[in-house]
Amino acid sequence: MLLLTGFALTTKAKSDYHPFIEEGKVWHCTIEGEALWILHDSTAIHYTDYALQGDTVIAGKSCKVLSGYFIYEENKKVYAYGRGDDKFHLIYDFGCSVGDVIEVGMTEYLDTKESCEAVYTCTITKVDTIFTQTGDRLRRIHFQTSYDGGEYLWIEGVGAPFEPVCNFGYYSMAGSWSYVSSCSVGGSTFFVYDDIFNTDGVRTVDATDGEAGKRNTPHSYYDLSGRPLHARPARGIYVRNGRKVLVK
Repeated sequence: MLLLTGFALTTKAKSDYHPFIEEGKVWHCTIEGEALWILHDSTAIHYTDYALQGDTVIAGKSCKVLSGYFIYEENKKVYAYGRGDDKFHLIYDFGCSVGDVIEVGMTEYLDTKESCEAVYTCTITKVDTIFTQTGDRLRRIHFQTSYDGGEYLWIEGVGAPFEPVCNFGYYSMAGSWSYVSSCSVGGSTFFVYDDIFNTDGVRTVDATDGEAGKRNTPHSYYDLSGRPLHARPARGIYVRNGRKVLVK
């Protein structure tokens, strides 16, 4: 009886909300692509860690610093205050529902740490759940923006698949891409990039995507940054139905 009770408590703990702001949280990011050759990086791959730092009060709100932004979290919403801003802007809403239309300040991840004064509307199109390798369940939020009409993802506790304060519209060098390879709290990893596409708890990899793949709808394909495609992709590696596939 005690064992059953303990199991139930453990299961519940794995299902609880994961806040974006947690003491000791680190986002481990990877940048890949041919453009890195321009930077004389012979490996064409670069790793960067982003961690929550310090404690400060801005406009009456207790904040952490993350990649040049002052941020705080309240009621599953994350707000940011960047250089040049005159107020906080909503950058994530992990408690939203399908059909919600919310105004979000786009954090432009640039070396200048640009402000997020540009505000766009985001329409939530789908909300589902991913299963992580550690047994956690995180909400995966799909939305479409008025910024470029594109569709993007947020992951509860992690943010966008690109970088922690890059909520959408990532700016990168042509020919390169960035993604959150893993996320940890206190040195313990609770999320890896492949978890983004695991909605059924089964992790399998297809070697190729042949005729059967051609019958799938365009939005069943995602690029390696987690963005859905609007047409069946050309040759390359993509994600379909939670699996990495090679389109020939």
